[in-house]
Amino acid sequence: MSAEPEWTERADKRGLDPLGMQNAGVALYQSLVPGISNVTLRIRYYGYYCWVSDTYARNKASTDFSEWRSWVRRAEALFALVASYHGGEGGVGGVEWADRRLSLEEPEIDFAEAASIDPNVARYLRQSLGVFGGAYYSQMVEVGLFVEGDHGIQRASNGLGVATAAAFREAIGEEVEAILIECIQSAK
Repeated sequence: MSAEPEWTERADKRGLDPLGMQNAGVALYQSLVPGISNVTLRIRYYGYYCWVSDTYARNKASTDFSEWRSWVRRAEALFALVASYHGGEGGVGGVEWADRRLSLEEPEIDFAEAASIDPNVARYLRQSLGVFGGAYYSQMVEVGLFVEGDHGIQRASNGLGVATAAAFREAIGEEVEAILIECIQSAK
């Protein structure tokens, strides 16, 4: 047996912290900058999710969690398609799925199936509540943008969350907002 150091092959193990060294750093920067984590890489999601929640409340307003989940997943799939079409947008949940769909050059993309939770279809992401539930929701609660509403449905908080949704709404304008709502509702 040799005690000499040697190079080994690099293994691509995403999401793992085999030596546990990342945890200390994450805990430190989360205490210094609440609402940011090692997986919340895109600040644009904070405004988008507040708008998604507020728009759901204004347009759908169902207390059925499965309808809320469908709304979130459709909004994320749409975001991925737009980001992919624009190009050069790394770090967007579902963008690899969107790249594949756009490469088919379909005249209309029906993404209802991809936004479903059916494990037997090609979904944009496997996580039940997408990137929102997997990464952003807990951080957005931490900074006061979201709360768990009645019926277990996450919602933008009455103060900061609704104000952030309004700022997002103003930034995109009425025309773009109407298009986004129509696309989320129809999943096309």
